[in-house]
Amino acid sequence: LASRWRAAWAGYAAFAWVVVFFAFHVYWEFGGRFGFGDQTDPLPDRGGSIAAWLFSVLTLLAFPVGALVALATVQSWGRSIPRRLLFSLLWAGFLVLVLRGGGSMLEDLLQATGVLQDGFTGLSQEQVRGPNPSAYTIWSARGIDAVFLLGGILFGAPLRHYRRSFRGSGAGPP
Repeated sequence: LASRWRAAWAGYAAFAWVVVFFAFHVYWEFGGRFGFGDQTDPLPDRGGSIAAWLFSVLTLLAFPVGALVALATVQSWGRSIPRRLLFSLLWAGFLVLVLRGGGSMLEDLLQATGVLQDGFTGLSQEQVRGPNPSAYTIWSARGIDAVFLLGGILFGAPLRHYRRSFRGSGAGPP
């Protein structure tokens, strides 16, 4: 019973994270700036390129897919989704979010200590945040990184429970 409760909590927590993060994206699209510090243009340039358009579409699709995947781990209708597909989508969500949040945090640390001045991307802090960013902007960016990392951790929890649910069932883990 306790294991079932933890598994349900994990799925619903991941779902809640997706809903809240989607709400923030809607807020930002309508001009909201909370979480971006005092940057003048914090949203990525979407330009007219196919790559920028594709990135926007994939980002938009990630929200409903992520919400459904999280719920599928705790709802009865989720059993109709092929195990390997659901397992793969959980892994993808976990990896993308942990790499985005944790990678940015590691990059900040390496840049702050002078180990890797231009980070993983070859962009300096000035190129990313502008010249002389305020403490508010720097900490806002770190907060966004932490939100991505939290999302990865929250997707990792149902992934762990979902994988564990197949042990001893004779089906083996996906």
